[in-house]
Amino acid sequence: MPSSTDISLPLLPGQAYHIYNRGNEKRQIFFQEDNFSYFLKRYQDYVKDYMDTYAYCLLDNHFHICVRVKSGEEVIASAKDDESFKLDRHFVQRYVMPHLKTIGVKADAARDAGTADLTDLGAASDAADLTDLQDLLNLKPHLLPHSLQNNLITEYDLHPEKITNLPFETQLGSYIVSQRLRRFLLSYAKSINKQQDRTGSLFQKTFRRRWIATDEDLKSVITYIHHNVIHHGYNTSYDGYPWSSYQEYVSDNENAIVCKKGLSLFGSKKEFIRFSADFQTKKIEEMEFK
Repeated sequence: MPSSTDISLPLLPGQAYHIYNRGNEKRQIFFQEDNFSYFLKRYQDYVKDYMDTYAYCLLDNHFHICVRVKSGEEVIASAKDDESFKLDRHFVQRYVMPHLKTIGVKADAARDAGTADLTDLGAASDAADLTDLQDLLNLKPHLLPHSLQNNLITEYDLHPEKITNLPFETQLGSYIVSQRLRRFLLSYAKSINKQQDRTGSLFQKTFRRRWIATDEDLKSVITYIHHNVIHHGYNTSYDGYPWSSYQEYVSDNENAIVCKKGLSLFGSKKEFIRFSADFQTKKIEEMEFK
């Protein structure tokens, strides 16, 4: 089971993803009506400054979310503004220290950045000295000699399953976003466990994610997520279920969680509704020919 520091399935700056998970042993993760709204509130609290949300659907025992991670600059700027954010020792030891050694940052430069007693960049005992993001960024220009770049991978077969060989700036942005998402899920799970007087894992292992390569794929994923309402028998139409972002697409809700970029993919509200209806018809036809 991946640890809380595992980033073997990265969420990369600038890239779009379908994120999903379900209850441990396929059990419920939403027990009361207000659990749904609480989930969405905590989601916004933790990730709105790090990701643009394109769709969501919350069902009794699982959820789907479609997002695009913000740029590397935006991700790191948001993390800097979060006084509670810290890099964990695992990430510092495995990624930060090797990078600093590679680019030749010396102990005295690290000390000038505000770290304490950093005499050996390779020593495991010193990993905690660079857990403060601001101290790490104070190593400029050594650490980040250029403005952060969005990762330029555009082909699906080139999208990495691990971040080990990616530029450090991308590693850092991926780590920050993944940690925010995990902290959100942990926060929700703790609240539900307390409410239900239960113990153990609420969710099934870590969250899952699939990379979305193109805008056309993004449109299909958005519609697929909304279709879960019908697929799992919660309603016979997309607009009759309250815990799906479909309602936000067809209304003029100023407090919408989904970003306006989502609707712009379809061109207009009318085209979004038509695209969704065509998707539903296609699924019905597929079922009839099985």
